Amino acid sequence: LPFRMGMKWGLKWGDRIVVPPCYRNICIPVGGYCAFEGNACQWGVMALDGKVHLTIIPGKVKTIKL
Repeated sequence: LPFRMGMKWGLKWGDRIVVPPCYRNICIPVGGYCAFEGNACQWGVMALDGKVHLTIIPGKVKTIKL
């Protein structure tokens, strides 16, 4: 579930923090993925296993392991 710490959002699974609170906004996961806002109007899709899929420019996607 999304949780807020200060002004940043992250994801928790029970008592375990899955994604640290480092995003401006984070949506409730759908299946194994959720959308997050890193900066104003810059959204990405994150897998719940900690992999982040960022759209750098249209057509180019970068995958980051947290």
